[in-house]
Amino acid sequence: MEIIVSVRHGKVSEKEKKIAEEKLSAVLETSVTTTKANIIFDQQGKRNIAEFVIKVKGATLEAKEEDFEMHIAVDKALDKIVTQLSKIIDKQKYSSKHQPEGGVQKNNEDEDEDEEVVLNS
Repeated sequence: MEIIVSVRHGKVSEKEKKIAEEKLSAVLETSVTTTKANIIFDQQGKRNIAEFVIKVKGATLEAKEEDFEMHIAVDKALDKIVTQLSKIIDKQKYSSKHQPEGGVQKNNEDEDEDEEVVLNS
């Protein structure tokens, strides 16, 4: 996976860039297949803006946050990315592609009961 870090306006320290890159890598390790990730820092006056654009299989995730502190903006934007990733993972788990053939699935909540659940397609 390729992570590109860029700064639009102003200056961001190498330490902040590295921390944002490490946090993003940690989030993306446990997720779906990621092809490319962009971290974009921007400064407008006293406002610091952190933006993440992540391309995963079948979707592009975007999150943009601003705050007076850059690390807070990064954390807020990463929280949005985590939420979006969890939704994509849930959709992939329950998509019709992953259902067993015939639309019949065993309910394994209670092993004592052998109940079949028929899923409507």
